[in-house]
Amino acid sequence: MKLSYFGVALTMAALAVPASAQKQTYKGGADDFGPYTVVPGWLKPIKEGFLQKGVSVWAETPDHIFVTTSVEFADPAATREAAAAAAAAGRPAPAVPAPRNRALVSVVDRNGNPKEVWT
Repeated sequence: MKLSYFGVALTMAALAVPASAQKQTYKGGADDFGPYTVVPGWLKPIKEGFLQKGVSVWAETPDHIFVTTSVEFADPAATREAAAAAAAAGRPAPAVPAPRNRALVSVVDRNGNPKEVWT
């Protein structure tokens, strides 16, 4: 009989461990960063010489990915190259266009290449 009281006491002690001490595993939720690896340069420019600031991404299929953007600005690398070429030719550097608000919805493939663009 004493052995059964010991088993009950041990079971009650195990159940009394606070939930914070137990390892929790979560599924779902709003993990903005997720288990994803960022691929630099994945989203290809929609307009040559310009970059878009992405706002959201939704993958319908691996080759049909919706990307919304809000701002379009000149590609810094293209701007530097144009300025260097102008300086080498003895001309003034070309004017850099100001960023502009331009809401777009684009559809891209798995490699970030634009397939469709909606304004």
